[in-house]
Amino acid sequence: MAYAILAVYVALGAAAGYWAVRKPDAEGKRRPVAVRLAAALVGAVAGLALAGVFGFTDVLFSGSAPLAHVTTADQLEAALTAPEPVTVLFFSSPTCPPCRVLEPRLTKLQDEWRGRARFVKANVGHSSQLVQQFQVRATPTLVVFQGQTPVSKVEGALSKREVAALLAQAEVLAQVP
Repeated sequence: MAYAILAVYVALGAAAGYWAVRKPDAEGKRRPVAVRLAAALVGAVAGLALAGVFGFTDVLFSGSAPLAHVTTADQLEAALTAPEPVTVLFFSSPTCPPCRVLEPRLTKLQDEWRGRARFVKANVGHSSQLVQQFQVRATPTLVVFQGQTPVSKVEGALSKREVAALLAQAEVLAQVP
């Protein structure tokens, strides 16, 4: 979805740049094709910059692997036995705008916390067993585990800093005997 929105911004920017110079110049001559194409390129870059303002370029520049998906309790069990001491279960929905805002933040945190935390994603439409097990009432919902024990559950789109604070809290709990 984010790719489609990004493509629209770039296409609109390119069209605007092209159309801005399509009229003849002051002497009544048509501008060369190279000038029109250069204007379209400038417009496309401006569209990409505008998309960045609204946060749609994260899909291009994150360089991160997507979050692992789980749909059953067995898959979650396998994820919780991973060597990382902290696991974050992210309940989302494809039609949830706050989920689309939160996912790139989690992907960045996944890189920053590599080896210390694991991130997995559950689509509420395909994971009814997990939704019932963790009593998910809204999306996005994050369930943070220390080992195999859930230590916190938060609903809503959190900032990257707030999620990092949850991870730090769970990491501290993991170190307490």
